[in-house]
Amino acid sequence: MKKITIFKKAITALAIDSADLPEIIKAGDVKVTIDEINTFLAMDDATENIDDKYLAGFLNGYIVHRRGPSDKPQVAEFDVKHRRSIGNIVLKKLKIALSFTTEDMLDVFLEGNMELTKGELSPYFRKEGHKHYKYCTDEMLEAFFLGLRTCL
Repeated sequence: MKKITIFKKAITALAIDSADLPEIIKAGDVKVTIDEINTFLAMDDATENIDDKYLAGFLNGYIVHRRGPSDKPQVAEFDVKHRRSIGNIVLKKLKIALSFTTEDMLDVFLEGNMELTKGELSPYFRKEGHKHYKYCTDEMLEAFFLGLRTCL
């Protein structure tokens, strides 16, 4: 799934007003204007994309927005070996931001029409390179966003 699609679906699922986005992203140590946000929201998901730093800034900023600042430094870009790992990062960061337990995550997936067990979910939260690590598929991320819209 493209980063612009993830960005738009996360905003929709979390019911975030576009006017709040510059402040949220700024909390993730990335500067962006409301005009840039409006450009992102108007982009064609099929042909356009956004830079890593905007999606990472949004996810980091959403954690700060929901939970307050942290002593840990924020990474403005994704540190991944494979681009396929971005879905895993999105799941991890939203789990942190929303203070979800594993049970909460399973409930969200169930609401999104994807039934998982704890054992099936845990590989998506392992470190990339771990022997049991699994990549989050687009279908899984789509189910998560659908479930969030229902649960929140």
